[in-house]
Amino acid sequence: MTDNRMEVLLTVSRLQARISNVFESYTGSSVARFSILHALSDSDSLSQTDLRRLLGINASAVTRHVQHLEGSGLVTRERIPGDQRNVAVSITPAGMQLLKGCENNRESFLSTLFAGLSHGELTTLLDIVSSMESHLDRATELCVRKDSTIADNGSTDDKETL
Repeated sequence: MTDNRMEVLLTVSRLQARISNVFESYTGSSVARFSILHALSDSDSLSQTDLRRLLGINASAVTRHVQHLEGSGLVTRERIPGDQRNVAVSITPAGMQLLKGCENNRESFLSTLFAGLSHGELTTLLDIVSSMESHLDRATELCVRKDSTIADNGSTDDKETL
C-alpha cells in the first residue's frame, strides 16, 4: 500500500491557492474579505475577536483585512467601551452593496466548482475536510506544547528544520 498523504497535502495546498485566486477573479474580493463582509451582514456589528473565532483566521489577518475593508469604505471600526484591546466592526451601506453585487458571481463560482458532485458527495467531502481540520488543530496544540517545552529547557536538539 502506497502512502499518498504527502500527495494529498500538496494537492489540497494547490487547490486552496487556486480556489482563492479564481474566487477573487469571479467576485472581486478575496475569500477572507468576502467572508468578513458576509458575517457582518448578518449582525449590527462584531468584534474583531468574534470575527477571528467565527472565520477561523488569526488576529493579525483579521486586522489586516478589516483595515483594507475600512480603507475602501466597506466597513467601519469603533472602540468597544470598556475594552481597550478590541474594536467593533460594522458593514457600511457600500459594503452591503458590494456584497449583494458579489452574490451572483459567488453562486456562479460555487456552481462551477462543485458541478457534478451530489449532495452526498459534498457532505462526505465536508466531513473529510472537517476531520482534517480537527486533526490539524490537535497537531497545532502539540507543536505549541513542544515549542513551550523547548523554550523551558533551552534545548532544540530534537527539533530539526530544513
